[in-house]
Amino acid sequence: MRVTAPPQVREPEDLSFLSTAHLAEGALEIDLTDVEWISPLGVVAVLATCLRADRTLGPIVNLPTNLEARTYLAQIRLLDEISRHGWILTSESPTRRRQRLWAETGDILSQLEQSGWMEIKDSLLGSSGTPSLDRRDWSEIDDIDIDPSITIGPHLPVSRLVTDSEVESAGNILTDALSRAGLSGGLGDDLWTIAAELSANGREHGDDCYVVAQTYTGRRSGTPGVHIAVADFGVGFAKRLRQHHGDMPDAEAILHGFRERVSGTGRSDKGNGLGYVSEAIDRHPDNTLHVVSNTGHVLRSGGQLQVVQGVQFQGTLASAFLPLPPDSVSLHPREVRRP
Repeated sequence: MRVTAPPQVREPEDLSFLSTAHLAEGALEIDLTDVEWISPLGVVAVLATCLRADRTLGPIVNLPTNLEARTYLAQIRLLDEISRHGWILTSESPTRRRQRLWAETGDILSQLEQSGWMEIKDSLLGSSGTPSLDRRDWSEIDDIDIDPSITIGPHLPVSRLVTDSEVESAGNILTDALSRAGLSGGLGDDLWTIAAELSANGREHGDDCYVVAQTYTGRRSGTPGVHIAVADFGVGFAKRLRQHHGDMPDAEAILHGFRERVSGTGRSDKGNGLGYVSEAIDRHPDNTLHVVSNTGHVLRSGGQLQVVQGVQFQGTLASAFLPLPPDSVSLHPREVRRP
């Protein structure tokens, strides 16, 4: 099964291409070929989808043909994480790969057909009639073409948040990134409150949970700020709430979770997480927080909660953007990252 990303993967609405990925019965192919820009939310969503697919045959990830987008995925260490898990990573587009593999195997397959060896042919082809990938088609990290002259601005790269030591390490990296961006004060505390509390649900239940954060100068969009995104691929925040608080739609369960001391664990000493996150988001009227869990999507902005229709994700995604005053984010002149 192949799912294809659009050129721009910025907001929760842009993740619709992943909404059916959990239905894959065989190998899942995530095609990022056309991607020109991907946000931290897109990065953690792709990674969480790969983790779910790893329960079956493991995912295949086709890298963007756009050099800047491909370089960003390398710099943000998504490619390192994919390689670490042993998943298939290829910089060759599906169309070019099909053409090459058909050229290499066409004569052999024709002979097999004529000989009636259909079962051998079927073993060589994928479910779509395309020759299947094997290890010879994998791209090694060192072989992927990126532009070393492009370095992205201060950021927290793909970081796993499961153990206490991982949480502490990621917090230190984020603090250093904000310092290099010329940002200090309570911003770091707010950002880490958001990341730690939103990842707590996954940590409490033993699910892999990841965070990515990125600073932006706003030179192109006019909106400088910090974007932080968290994802896990477990049963979802909303489903866990229903286990202890009764049946309700996913969006209602998320809204319920924003109420003080409402938890997916059923314990009275848990559940303040979304309350703390709300306090951090509400410090500035332009701050935004998206929480997506299965079929539910809730936006918090300006102290208000809004249910958003049309976004689905198997697991939990949270994405916060904290805008900053103009010229408040410092970057090295060669550091490039389009907001």
